[in-house]
Amino acid sequence: MRLLVPGRSGLPALADLDDAGLFRVYACPDGRWVRCNMVTSLDGAATGPDGKSGSINNEADHVVFEVLRALSHVVVVGAGTIRAEGYPPLSVAAPLLGLRHDLGLPDSLPVVAVSNRG
Repeated sequence: MRLLVPGRSGLPALADLDDAGLFRVYACPDGRWVRCNMVTSLDGAATGPDGKSGSINNEADHVVFEVLRALSHVVVVGAGTIRAEGYPPLSVAAPLLGLRHDLGLPDSLPVVAVSNRG
């Protein structure tokens, strides 16, 4: 939110950031971190009329998702989402691979499925 309201955080507006700038904004501090990110609609829905989460995302959401994935060791996804959306193997956007390598992370991006059924 601080990037959507320029001037209050001292950071540039989101539209003025390139990939490297977004990497700096979303970088984790040293140590172990777990980051959670999701998109919901104003009424709190996590899926659109088609039953998929991708239909409530916009271009800005996709840019942030790509950067967060490039910064991640793994991506945790609910098993129901994987089934409903036919989740493909994830990959890192080509322009972000160099920045990912700078962090010592491999090209591959594993998906960890979580389920309440065991």
